Amino acid sequence: MRPEIHFDGRLPHITLGVTPPAADNDLEQSASAARGVLGAGLLILTTVGGIVLGCVLAFLAGRAA
Repeated sequence: MRPEIHFDGRLPHITLGVTPPAADNDLEQSASAARGVLGAGLLILTTVGGIVLGCVLAFLAGRAA
């Protein structure tokens, strides 16, 4: 068996010629994509929420002054 170095979006890892089954790899890629989409959605949601909150607070501060 010859060591192989794999670069698949994660840290490089070395295997000894044993590759994981395709189904596990596909499932892992799907889970990774889902985490990426969830993270991007959360980032957008918090950004928009922060902008809306800032506008509301600025409006209320303007009315109080």
